Amino acid sequence: MISSIVDKVFGTKSDNFIKKHKNILEKINQLESTYISLTGLQIREKIQEIRNDIRINNKKSSYYLPEVFALTREAAKRTIGHRHYDVQILGGIALYKNYICEMQTGEGKTLVATLPAVLKALENQVHIVTVNDYLAEIGCTIMGKIYKYLGLDVAFVTEKTSENEEINIFSTKDIVYISNNQIVFRYLKELLRSSNSVSYNGNFINRKFNMEYAIIDEIDNILIDEARTPFIISGPGENTSNYYAKLSNLIRNLQENIHYTVDFKNHLVLLTDEGDKHLEEQLQQLRYLEGGLYEWSSKNIEILHILRNLLKAFYLFRNEIDYIVYKSEIVIIDEFTGRLSEGRRFSSGLHQALEAKENVHIKDENSTLLSTTYTSFFKQYKNLCGMTGTASTEKEEFLEIYELEIITLPTNKPNIRKDHSIRLYKNRKFQLEDMQKIIKEAYDKQQPILIVTNSVQDSEVVSNTLKFLNVKHNVLNAKHHKQEGEVIANAGNLGAVTVATNMAGRGTDIKLGGNVDYAIDKILLSSDEINESNQEEIISEEEVVLLGDLQFNEMNLTNKQKLKIKQILEEYNVKKKKVIDLGGLLVIDFGMKEAEKIRRQSIGRSARQGDPGTSYTLYSLEDDILATTLKGSWNEYIFRQAFSDNEKYINGNVVEGLIKRFWKMISSQHFRVRKDVQKYDIVKEAQKQEFFDYRNYVLSENSKEIAKKIFKVFVNFDMDIDYFNKMKDILSIETKEELSITIQDKIDDFQEEELRLLILHTLDEVWKEHNQRMEDMLKGSYLISYAQKDPYQEYKIQAFYLFQVAILSFRKLFIEYIINNSSKDKDNQSIDLEELRKKFMNMLN
Repeated sequence: MISSIVDKVFGTKSDNFIKKHKNILEKINQLESTYISLTGLQIREKIQEIRNDIRINNKKSSYYLPEVFALTREAAKRTIGHRHYDVQILGGIALYKNYICEMQTGEGKTLVATLPAVLKALENQVHIVTVNDYLAEIGCTIMGKIYKYLGLDVAFVTEKTSENEEINIFSTKDIVYISNNQIVFRYLKELLRSSNSVSYNGNFINRKFNMEYAIIDEIDNILIDEARTPFIISGPGENTSNYYAKLSNLIRNLQENIHYTVDFKNHLVLLTDEGDKHLEEQLQQLRYLEGGLYEWSSKNIEILHILRNLLKAFYLFRNEIDYIVYKSEIVIIDEFTGRLSEGRRFSSGLHQALEAKENVHIKDENSTLLSTTYTSFFKQYKNLCGMTGTASTEKEEFLEIYELEIITLPTNKPNIRKDHSIRLYKNRKFQLEDMQKIIKEAYDKQQPILIVTNSVQDSEVVSNTLKFLNVKHNVLNAKHHKQEGEVIANAGNLGAVTVATNMAGRGTDIKLGGNVDYAIDKILLSSDEINESNQEEIISEEEVVLLGDLQFNEMNLTNKQKLKIKQILEEYNVKKKKVIDLGGLLVIDFGMKEAEKIRRQSIGRSARQGDPGTSYTLYSLEDDILATTLKGSWNEYIFRQAFSDNEKYINGNVVEGLIKRFWKMISSQHFRVRKDVQKYDIVKEAQKQEFFDYRNYVLSENSKEIAKKIFKVFVNFDMDIDYFNKMKDILSIETKEELSITIQDKIDDFQEEELRLLILHTLDEVWKEHNQRMEDMLKGSYLISYAQKDPYQEYKIQAFYLFQVAILSFRKLFIEYIINNSSKDKDNQSIDLEELRKKFMNMLN
């Protein structure tokens, strides 16, 4: 209330930002008329002069913002045929100043990113982070034309990029496009490297991983929605698959409300007293327990952990909503995109529990070598910013966790979409009946329709309804995801009907009449690359075709390609006019969403850049999220009381108020969970930082000197009399001085690189064991609350103790390796040094 009054009196932060930077915008616009007469060579020379001033003469990049933004705008016009709008220039300024830039769907965020990317690339490497490999590749391929025209090196990294090529890209390129998953794994692999250089195409490259500046696309999706997602590099772990197979039969036969209760709201399955007693008896008969179910022992903790995973798998996780069984494997459905996450597994044994539930092959659980989360990773960047259409609903969390503020920018053209108020139906039957009427009316006149659902299950229900109506349609969900970009790109075509899960196709523009850019890009991408030698000639002879609002450069195209493009544009203009006359794209938001921003994202697919459009929001009390979250609660009573006996649905301010309060409740719960998880992550990250700082030190310094320091510390602080006596027997020595001479001689026997590999191997073995102990401690941490202690405080104390144990273990284990391995005596080595080399070569592939 107070903040809204302040906004009315003094203006919002966004209003003030726009006013403050209006003069910079005007200067950029003034420079446009000057730079339009420059040749491509002159533009590149100007960019190089600015780069030298920044890097060599230490000039601040902010000083050159107007010039670089104006040059980038000019390059965009000449290469991809798009001119940055004024509002996009303001968005670029916001990103440069490390804000989150909130721009509505369809306002060209991909193009906005080029402005700060060019300016920041004149200082250091820039990372542009997308939500998937497809967007990284297409973003780099299209926007890369701008960067290359300005003389900058750009590349993209996907899952298909080889290890050495990836290292070369991060070590040499100015701008890198990469998905959120790939960049985190690149970072983890970099931490586990065995050398500071690598051979690539016959050249020796010094490895670099610059964390200076990142622009995150869909920043709310990555830093908020997926903040808890752990990223893990793993190795072989303990075999617990037999336990999951046998214990699954016990869990499968439990009865709800007798043996367990389900709390969907907090995502919990809780055993009742009867359930505790029943399982304890069964487990004791199987001799799986040491004493009672909750008696403290390492075996009991492991069994309890497996039981908790199985309870979640059977009674919380749902087939075709959270995962599907695909080719006899459990494949996760990404809860935010509706896409299949092939190759990804739930951590901490949950995936094995799902495999047991669905009676597919149970794979052995891996142990964690190294892990991190998006929160921990992205907070390491010196400069961080991002773009989205829906950040404002999470502004408190962005500020508290990431210290990022949000600037909301207006649309380039007024939004004329007609949004019907939210309808809340009494049941699914009424909801589907009204959806059929809306679709039939629009389909009969060939108005394009997009129906957005929550899950595979819901999309199949809608698809079956459309089949019943004889409505031809495309389905995009985890089962049907091939050609996603092309289907979504043409969802605005005459008569097109598309059913998609929440965010399928997000990042691909839906244009009325079909996505002409998508069709033209296929032709442009098939044309030859522009060679540096003839670039000036091509640019000077460029032919710009303007039809409607579209423009593109016919650079390096054959006559056949030019003819094809003109034909596509003519057909497109006819279809676009027809769709506009029909009212534009109709979006139906079907099924209650988990957050307000997901609804905004759904209906925001319509009416971009001043186009017309319509949206309907059809929710039901039987929608999954409402039915499970409200079940048996006071809120369920309140929702049901809002209906009179004869009403099929209700709408208006009261309904919207109820739903928004519900969304706020869900959002607050998720925020609390993320904050709680982050507390534990901070402890783990601090230890990881210290450990890998030392590992980097080993990679950079003289390994023999490091080895001697390790031994010196061990002798002076760690070695007790029993251990010394043991050394006397093994090495046939009598004094510490003799021990020192013997160990130093053994150290000197090693080649420096062999010794470095041995230190790294020892560090990694100890870290792996430490990680496992930390995970085991976390598994049992909930039991600490029974002893009236704060689990987090106890976790911190135990984590500190375990870290000290790990440090001692490292020194002790390394000395033992030195004693038992002589570089000269190959036959009696306890560790094959050649195998170590192979291990480090293969570990990260």
